Amino acid sequence: MAALTNSDTWAQTTQPPEALARGRRVVIEELVAALTEDDLKQAGMVFSPSPAPSKPTAVVWVHGATANFYYPSYVAIARQMAAMGYTFVLGNTRMHDLGCVLSEGADGSVLRGGSLWGLPSKEPLDIAAWIDVAEKKGHSSVVLVGHSAGGPAVRRYMAERTDKRVVAWGQASVGLALWPPKENSERNKVAHEMVANGHAQDFLPDLRLSAGTFLDYQLTPDDIYDFYGIEYTKPAVTRVHSPLLAFYGSNDVGSAADLEHLRALIARSGGGPAHINTAIIQNADHDYSGREAEVARLLEDWIAGLTHTNPE
Repeated sequence: MAALTNSDTWAQTTQPPEALARGRRVVIEELVAALTEDDLKQAGMVFSPSPAPSKPTAVVWVHGATANFYYPSYVAIARQMAAMGYTFVLGNTRMHDLGCVLSEGADGSVLRGGSLWGLPSKEPLDIAAWIDVAEKKGHSSVVLVGHSAGGPAVRRYMAERTDKRVVAWGQASVGLALWPPKENSERNKVAHEMVANGHAQDFLPDLRLSAGTFLDYQLTPDDIYDFYGIEYTKPAVTRVHSPLLAFYGSNDVGSAADLEHLRALIARSGGGPAHINTAIIQNADHDYSGREAEVARLLEDWIAGLTHTNPE
């Protein structure tokens, strides 16, 4: 069943086969838009259990590089969570897909985004907008989860903002390596010149990446770039005290050893999350394809164990 609602969103009711078998709730899926603080409109979807009400804490999931809000494994996780009683928000950031158009000026100019043209430093604006959407749906608390390249965006949001609505945060399939490499090279100089001369959206001469995107990565503050303190002595993680969940698939970019390394780095920093949970999803790849139900159960158990208070 589908219908347009008076909030100008498209709502559809779905019921996964497993929900029918277990007598679980049906899922309401709404196409929605979020308006950022810099007046960009981002598309996304809210998955809600029916009948209402849903559980108090919502999930806001941030996509990875070249992905978007309708990425198949994300949608499958969202449906599973909504069937369990949770509101789940999937929304595009300005880094969605390989490339996209974020806005068009009256003079015909175009602001591009996506992995090749977007500015990752601005992603916290998108994340804030999606948390606003969750709040408008009746949730004063959310858990914020970043998948893959969405992980650094979530980390940056947590370090740069004191958002009492975020009671915990997650890193799903997020590698620990410092990326992209910081450069002190001719390429840096060229990128600076291109941006200064109004060519931020043009590709660098020797790299298929816009000058603006390259420079934005290069200008990431050291404490954000080296978030856990692999080399930097005052990492941003020391400012983030909310509970953390970090997990990988067993066929993923990280391992149990990486999760232990994460714990050790945070312990060495002398601050950071008050509680850290880690997990490996067995037989899962980077996107959890075919293992979305296990991810949903992991999130459900984690959220159930939270105190729903933010130490910050």
